[in-house]
Amino acid sequence: MSLPAGFSYAVVARAGVTRLESGEPTPSDPDAMAAFVRPGGNGSVLVCNHEIGGKEPFPVPHLDGLVYDPDARGGTTTIEVDKSGQVIRQYVSIAGTHNNCARGRTPWETWLTCEETEAILGKRHGYVFEVDPYDRAANRNPQPIKALGRYAHEAVVVDPDVAGATSPRTPATPTDCYTASRRRPPRCRCARVRCVPWPTMPGRWTPWWPPARAG
Repeated sequence: MSLPAGFSYAVVARAGVTRLESGEPTPSDPDAMAAFVRPGGNGSVLVCNHEIGGKEPFPVPHLDGLVYDPDARGGTTTIEVDKSGQVIRQYVSIAGTHNNCARGRTPWETWLTCEETEAILGKRHGYVFEVDPYDRAANRNPQPIKALGRYAHEAVVVDPDVAGATSPRTPATPTDCYTASRRRPPRCRCARVRCVPWPTMPGRWTPWWPPARAG
């Protein structure tokens, strides 16, 4: 890695080499990631996608209560590091998702992980899932945000000025994009979603009540 003068880096995880706190190796194919401030301000909490969609050697482990589809091998891991970059813990956030590619960070400090696929395994895939970087218990029984549509999501971005989120298809499959308007924090509990046929036709609004976030 080439860095400007005055910068440095530390390797905090390496697929198949470092270990999760549950004992398994760090999963294959790390992809999109975001850093959140660690409670107390000493360091960061990293949430990392694993774009596992085939026979990669190190799947995201299926830990009890954190699995969406037992037949899928992708998911996310969370890594806590202190301000010097030393790893404090590394663990599974959600598992049993498929081909977790890019993502979106929300203004209410959660992570939206996107499945770039429309595969059908034990369950249908092609959804967006919300991951809490701080509260692992909040990630139990992961459920897709179905109102954001089922298709090969490349990413999602949230505009805090308009309380909106856009999750487009990739240019290779330009069919739909969805816009969500958040009504209240702290989670994606309630919103309206507009389905917009590509690229500019009028859309329609449908309610967004993700079951995992409705309590």
